[in-house]
Amino acid sequence: MPARGETARGHFLRTGIKKPRKGKDQRMIKNTVGITDAKKAIHAYFNKDVEVKVNLGRNKELTFCGKLTGIYPALFTVSPFEKDFKGKTSYSYSEYLCGTVSLKALG
Repeated sequence: MPARGETARGHFLRTGIKKPRKGKDQRMIKNTVGITDAKKAIHAYFNKDVEVKVNLGRNKELTFCGKLTGIYPALFTVSPFEKDFKGKTSYSYSEYLCGTVSLKALG
């Protein structure tokens, strides 16, 4: 409990609690999966029927089935089986890598 007239912040500064260091001393988790790995994984689904799950945020999720028809340097496209589908059908590799979009092979 801080003494009369001093704040709790001043108390912690005097007790020796230090801020985390920045720079070389800071430890971070190394990412082992990259964009090239995502491209290889998606290339395995090329011209196959897939189930696509898209996380739209705030506990909303869109699921549809289609065929992965296009692989480009920056994105891939899925053609849905439903004729009147009005959603987004092209996705970047970073969306797949971050988990916003997931693919699952059908049959």
